[in-house]
Amino acid sequence: MSSVIFGGKTGPWFLLPGNSVAFYVEEPALEIRVVDYSSDFVVSSSSSWVPKGDSAGFRIETNMWVMAQRPDCDGAPMSIRLTGPGNVKYSSLGGYSLQDIVVSSTPYETGPVWNTGSSEYPSGNYTVYLDTDPKDSQKVTFLVQKDNPLIKPTTAFPVTSISHTAVTPSPAMTIGQSPGTTLPTPSPTIQDTPFTTTSPTVASTQSPGPGIPLILCTILSALFLAVLNRKAS
Repeated sequence: MSSVIFGGKTGPWFLLPGNSVAFYVEEPALEIRVVDYSSDFVVSSSSSWVPKGDSAGFRIETNMWVMAQRPDCDGAPMSIRLTGPGNVKYSSLGGYSLQDIVVSSTPYETGPVWNTGSSEYPSGNYTVYLDTDPKDSQKVTFLVQKDNPLIKPTTAFPVTSISHTAVTPSPAMTIGQSPGTTLPTPSPTIQDTPFTTTSPTVASTQSPGPGIPLILCTILSALFLAVLNRKAS
């Protein structure tokens, strides 16, 4: 059957002129899931980690299984394409072949055929999808490793110790005294500091006394008398 001729033309097709149903056309639908049989969960977008060492397998959901209802047809043949780290392609897992699997029901499960703990399967990312005619399924990528990638390792930060020097107070000096005796507290004494006040010195100016003119007059009178006496003689 050609997908070019019948693509998008789903539903029953009839034979003429009797209008009896010849066949039905459906768009092929298929999906593959990774199943962890050890931990009992299906890989999804929110849980895409398979612990290394668990037994895993695949679940196929498709409407192509109806091919098994045809005469002389066991089911829809399809192959599981599994690619691991380093672009290594696996055609089988242990003794289970991933090629030309005949799907006769839905959902179809392979069972726990994959021992992820084997050294043949290194830790890392794996991709799987279904290869069929006329179409392939969407790819599913998941991680196989021992540690849960959602748990981040705790980074230990160095602890810096700050040493504190204890200051020991000096013992208080105790002055021995009789018990019950209270030493009087001396009152503060205010001492008067004597100081000398120096009065300003006023310079005295001596007025000329009447003695000098008198002396001069006496000397002149004496000289005058002497002159008169000389003339008289």
